[in-house]
Amino acid sequence: MGRESHITTGAHPHASMVRTLRYICLVNVYIYTAVNPILYSLMSRKFSRAFKDLLNGQRRNTVFSSSRHTITAVS
Repeated sequence: MGRESHITTGAHPHASMVRTLRYICLVNVYIYTAVNPILYSLMSRKFSRAFKDLLNGQRRNTVFSSSRHTITAVS
């Protein structure tokens, strides 16, 4: 019984690959989170106006509606 399992030693054979993949996924989440409002504001004029108002500290009651959803912003 001279051989130790990777379970008992904590050394997984693919640990380096798993860490790298986890890091890449985490970086993608941060990039997506940062870029998404910018891209969305370029695509939607209503969102662009509301986002600019939010950054300027202004509040307004706005209703965004579509065929499936209605969202009411309350200040």
